[in-house]
Order: sequence, then structure tokens, then C-alpha cells
Amino acid sequence: MRFVAFLVLVLLLCPMWSGAQGSKKPRFDVTVESTMGFDQTIEALKMAASAEKYGFQGRHDVSDTLAKKGFPRERLVVLEFCNPKNAAAALEEDIAVGLMIPCPIMVWQKGSKVMVSTMDARMMGMMFQGKKMESIGKSVAADLRRIMSVIEKK
Repeated sequence: MRFVAFLVLVLLLCPMWSGAQGSKKPRFDVTVESTMGFDQTIEALKMAASAEKYGFQGRHDVSDTLAKKGFPRERLVVLEFCNPKNAAAALEEDIAVGLMIPCPIMVWQKGSKVMVSTMDARMMGMMFQGKKMESIGKSVAADLRRIMSVIEKK
């Protein structure tokens, strides 16, 4: 749900990304293919996040929820992670950044491939107020890339 809220926020705050001028929409996500199976990918991400001082906040089995409502799809799980230091600093700059907390990492099936996506946190500097927001976003983005690197197919 936070992932969808983030997307809506990006499109509302950044009309230049809406494609109105016919330009290609920039990506706000970072997506990689995993070298592991679905469940192994999830466990590896949890361990890597912990090593980066990001606590595991929750798991949303989106595909299971949709299937129960009559909308089956390939597996899709959203994991939530939070680094208290980064979260506190970002919230001090702009309370609206709470819409992006905790940081979501999505694990999803694409045919026989396991894909992993997260937001490009570098965009925080463009989307939210505060002199430090750009540097906080860059730091979070680097952390998330290191977390994802443990499963990334090179």
C-alpha cells in the first residue's frame, strides 16, 4: 500500500514525469533479477538489511491477498525495512516523507525469474522539503543497493 502511495505522490508532485509532453517517463524504481529462488531471496534480503542496520518491519503477501479476492497473479511480496537514524533525520526535514517509511522492497515472480525492486530513494531530494533531504536520499539509496546486491544477478 505504501508503494502505491509513493507512486501516486511521485506523479502528483512531479508533473514533468507524467508523460504529458510525450517524453519517456523516468523510472523511480531500481529493479534487479535475483540469483536465488523466491523464498531464499526474501531471507537473504532480510539478513542483508539487518547487516545495514535496517530492521525488518513487515511482510505483505500481495499476491495471496489478491488471490483471496479473486484476482490471482504471480507471487508478489512487499517487505518493509527501516533504519531509525535515516527515518528520524528525514522526518525532521519533512514529515511528508513518512509516506515512504518504512522502505519497501518488492520481491516478485516474472515467469521463471525472481525480480526485486525498490524505490530510488535519491528522488527524496526532489520530492520533499529540507536542506538535508538530498543527502539523506542518497544515503538510503546506497544502503538499499547494498542490500539488494546480495541477490543480484550480474
